[in-house]
Amino acid sequence: MLTRFRKDPCRFRKQRKAMELLQQCLEQREWQLVFLKVEAFWDNLRDDPKFVELLKKVGFEE
Repeated sequence: MLTRFRKDPCRFRKQRKAMELLQQCLEQREWQLVFLKVEAFWDNLRDDPKFVELLKKVGFEE
């Protein structure tokens, strides 16, 4: 699921959609979520409180 999203050139014009997708990935226990904290691809979302909360749910500490 994350792989398809990454190929979308308009992905960060749809920040809300990105968070919805990440939430779905969390619910489906997608293995790619282990890279959320370090992959530069997600830098545009790092200041979003929902993204910070998602990181906590995945298991990353602040």
